[in-house]
Amino acid sequence: MESHLEALTKKLNAAEQRLELISNTVLIGIWDWDVVNNKLVWNDAMFELFGVVNTGTPVDYEFFEKCLVGEDAVRVRQVVNDCILTGQLYKYVFKLKSRPGVSVYGTGRCYYDSDGKPYRFLGINLEMPKICTRCDCLFN
Repeated sequence: MESHLEALTKKLNAAEQRLELISNTVLIGIWDWDVVNNKLVWNDAMFELFGVVNTGTPVDYEFFEKCLVGEDAVRVRQVVNDCILTGQLYKYVFKLKSRPGVSVYGTGRCYYDSDGKPYRFLGINLEMPKICTRCDCLFN
């Protein structure tokens, strides 16, 4: 008879496998930012979406920023900081250096510890043509 912990582990693994299948099938980039230690975890679809090779080297916020075109890097930082301060949902459309002409929609949310300090920012990125032909439909 399997233990409660083994049953929970199986359920968690199954959920993770479903999420991986979905995200890789429709190219949903999933990112998880440890705000305290400035470590980013990207799924494989994020690397593909951003047109960069996953070398296994840990990524951080600065790595993400370097992937964006200049004006978007500055604006995304402002939007992210505002979301951390206000707790509002992050939503932004940006362009990538490695994939000229491609617009990416990003959305996410910051999570806070019991003292109200941000510790995690979790979100997704999608290539715009796959979800919408007009940017304004995302913000209405």
